[in-house]
Amino acid sequence: MLSRVKQFIASYWLLLFFCLVALIVAFSDIAFADLASTLLVLKAWQLGMLVVVFFLATSVHIASRKYLLAVLGAPCRLKNLVLIHFATMAAHYSTPVKIGIPFAIYLFNRIENIAYSRSTAMVLVEIAVSTSLCGLIALAGIPAILGISMAEAFWYLILLGAAGIGAVWIAAYWYSFRNGVLGST
Repeated sequence: MLSRVKQFIASYWLLLFFCLVALIVAFSDIAFADLASTLLVLKAWQLGMLVVVFFLATSVHIASRKYLLAVLGAPCRLKNLVLIHFATMAAHYSTPVKIGIPFAIYLFNRIENIAYSRSTAMVLVEIAVSTSLCGLIALAGIPAILGISMAEAFWYLILLGAAGIGAVWIAAYWYSFRNGVLGST
């Protein structure tokens, strides 16, 4: 009996998730009319542009994963990459933590039989590249927002980075000192 329940949940987890969301919305103060009126503010062409941008971003992300896996010597079928991408997106957005990252690593191992080390390396490269890209975009936007020159923004970022590194050093020293790592011979 328990195995049949587990099989049902495994087969229909997305349906169960949407039912749970519908119940939460039904028993909370969120009105469906408010949700609908917010969505109906968008014109059809605006909604179409959002869909196009979403599919372009998704395509670029899937293509980058395919390239990274090929470079790491673990080619993957496109169908499975799409499945893994949308499954991890569902895990990202339906949980309060970034559970999609370890879930992606697990799915690469389970579906494509890619070693955990290779899929972890691919995910870490993805995270490093996306974080660096966001940092570069922020670096380019800081002067425009603050109305300062790029050189001045660069020096502010160096000072901010030095302060951050100093804060980490002080915290590590304090932690080590309080736990008896420093000062004992």
